[in-house]
Amino acid sequence: MVLGDISQAGVAYYYSQGRQVLGLRGPFVVHTVGVPGDLSHTSWEGAEPPDLRQLVGKEWQRRIDIQSAALYQIPVRGRFFADGRETITILERSYDLEVIREEVEMRGEKPYTNRYWIDPVTGFCWKSHQHIHGRAAGLNIEVTKPAG
Repeated sequence: MVLGDISQAGVAYYYSQGRQVLGLRGPFVVHTVGVPGDLSHTSWEGAEPPDLRQLVGKEWQRRIDIQSAALYQIPVRGRFFADGRETITILERSYDLEVIREEVEMRGEKPYTNRYWIDPVTGFCWKSHQHIHGRAAGLNIEVTKPAG
């Protein structure tokens, strides 16, 4: 996927050749097109998604819409935990990163886990493994170059 646009709200939209769209706000997947059970909207508690490093040891809630299933403003509760450090390689570049695990609960769905690999100094998320909801397969996301 390639970065195609950054909205005024700060959502980075990535596009694939197969017409899939992935919208990221910070490290969080907030919108998808062309993925089973597409995520059509995400809203936050507060105006901005927080820095993941500040969420460790805390619980945070967002709300999602899955328009194809006529599900709107579904609360999604995440609890965040530090899982240590890990060195990962993206395009032959190594990064020593903090791993943050999010244990997610969503009404009517089985719990699931998201993971984020975060630069400990800047908070930038270089890699994540996220589910857009409990029935969706996880998405593996690696950033080769920060936007901007």
